[in-house]
Amino acid sequence: MDFVPANSHRLPRWYGSPILYPLSWKTGHIVGALRTTDSSCRKWSRTWKGSSMVARRLSVRLSSTICQRFANIRPSRRIPMRMLDFIFNLAGGTRADRFFSYVLWLFLAIALVGSILAAFGICSGGCSDAEKYSLFGLHFSTVGIPFFIIAIAASFFRNNGNGGFRFIFDVQLAGAVGAEILFIYIQKHIIGHYCPTCMVIAATVILAAAVRLGEVLSRIGQDPAPSWKRVMRVGRYAIVMICIGFSSLTFAIAGISAPADHVAAISTIRQDVWLAGPQSSTVEVYFVTDWFCDYCRKIEPTIEAMLPEVGKVARYTFIDDPVHLESLNFVPFHTSLLLNDKPHYLAGRKILLGLAATTKRPTEEQVRSAFTKAGLTLRMADYADITGLTNSTTAFLRANGVTMTPAVVIRNRVTGERRTLSGIENIGAGIVLTTIKRLQSK
Repeated sequence: MDFVPANSHRLPRWYGSPILYPLSWKTGHIVGALRTTDSSCRKWSRTWKGSSMVARRLSVRLSSTICQRFANIRPSRRIPMRMLDFIFNLAGGTRADRFFSYVLWLFLAIALVGSILAAFGICSGGCSDAEKYSLFGLHFSTVGIPFFIIAIAASFFRNNGNGGFRFIFDVQLAGAVGAEILFIYIQKHIIGHYCPTCMVIAATVILAAAVRLGEVLSRIGQDPAPSWKRVMRVGRYAIVMICIGFSSLTFAIAGISAPADHVAAISTIRQDVWLAGPQSSTVEVYFVTDWFCDYCRKIEPTIEAMLPEVGKVARYTFIDDPVHLESLNFVPFHTSLLLNDKPHYLAGRKILLGLAATTKRPTEEQVRSAFTKAGLTLRMADYADITGLTNSTTAFLRANGVTMTPAVVIRNRVTGERRTLSGIENIGAGIVLTTIKRLQSK
């Protein structure tokens, strides 16, 4: 028995798939189901051996009630349902088209979210030197956010019969794969550390390209044309996409720029930066942080708590690795504090951390005022001292393989052996002290 509601024209097309199955159980068998079509609701029930008539009637009545409620949708709820219908239509007319569309949209959405997180400096486990690289002077997130927005828009309309959107989408995917291959190479062989957010974006781009290739092959396979013509189409598509990928790779090589580092690598920095520790100790500990790294802020109490124990067995100091460019505004004040006021270093460091939480461009008056309120005096170091320590620190970080913050470099100044601990999961009192003892015994 068919049931056609009076307002069946209000039902969107996405009800065309089985969306609800009222179930009644009798001796382990399913009874009844609701299926809707493009323009009408059909209730039907199916019974297996051993099902009772009561369960059958219950299923039919429940199906009819739900179907009628779908038909009598209030006007205030029609707009979101029409939006769903619109998206459903964009996904394609067949199950295969909808599958490929949904997967592509998911991957592109993940890549867009990753670009937004990178734009806000939200790292994963620590801040990587990948933040310092740019494409034609633009941060990667500045390029990535509009790129993925356009890619999502092109993927939405690629099934509407307009080949232009498909071409734009394919060109974007092929170009993105070429650029991501280059950046993965840079992280592996130049930076020496993978940025988790960047790798997630790269993985989603490559997977989206693979899904799109599968979609193209699926459509070509359904073409009734002779086999040799289909092979020619596949070959032509592959050649064009490979050429676009190599062109994008060349374009990225020409536009990508690394952070400037013209200082020769050295294994140590000037000797007047030590805050505490026995002068006779052969082990040196360098705590490397960035003023705007969230993970550096999180681990700051842990580092402060371990300093008394570290100071008993090794000399230690703090150095800057300005992964975020805004940290350069704090380097002069930190250097002055480190060189001119060692007894009050930790108190002054807390003041600078507090200022970093409120402003990215502190003025000297602001810093002096904050120090005065805490009973401290800010004595600015000479420009030559600030520049010299900054340059030697940059070279030191490169020579000792520091590629992210927070990090701790533990070095035996006699043997030259060192260990670099990176990321909050690898920096703890137990790990640091154990590493110091191992290097002392060598």
